[in-house]
Amino acid sequence: MNLCTVCGEPIEVGDFPCITTPRPHARGMYAAIGDECDILQTTGTKEPIRFRSKQDRLRWLKAHGYREVVKNAGPDDKHCARWAITDPQTLENGRILVSRPGALQDYAPPPPVKMRIQLVSGEGRG
Repeated sequence: MNLCTVCGEPIEVGDFPCITTPRPHARGMYAAIGDECDILQTTGTKEPIRFRSKQDRLRWLKAHGYREVVKNAGPDDKHCARWAITDPQTLENGRILVSRPGALQDYAPPPPVKMRIQLVSGEGRG
């Protein structure tokens, strides 16, 4: 059994110890995120498809060449910010970041590389 070095109380697995002053020890919480879901896919398909597994939905998206896109739904959207409008402080922070020494000033693409690729019987087939 371990004892807290500050308050002398026993510490169990998952407890948060005291840092500088004695206080009640808080228990850690286990928060696993499962694969269960209830998603009704209505875009990209003629008929709605209900998915009960996140992995099944991701496999379906990949099989049909789709990807998830987050889009602002308008001025009342409380979940996704508009990327087109940025406040002045954020713009100034961005300007400072890109003007630091060592920041990429000019980009010239590298010269092309000549390669000779030869497929041998049986390679490149999956």
